[in-house]
Amino acid sequence: MINVLISSVSPQTKYEPTFHQPAYDIWLPAKNGTGAAQIIASASDKTVKTTYTITVKAQDVTGGCGYGVTHYVTFMLTVTL
Repeated sequence: MINVLISSVSPQTKYEPTFHQPAYDIWLPAKNGTGAAQIIASASDKTVKTTYTITVKAQDVTGGCGYGVTHYVTFMLTVTL
């Protein structure tokens, strides 16, 4: 079981993008151990128009919370409404 969560958004603004289900668990099959996480974001007319750096944390929580291998990935999200 892998816990996936949005760990940071930069720059932090009062009106930043909204992430739907910002933390959840995904189950990985024991045989190949691969999977995918879907990140869904939305913006409103108040969202600050800029490029955000989003960091996602994925941690193996099999057998208990917070004891597995942790990986981070960063991506850019540009709001141009």
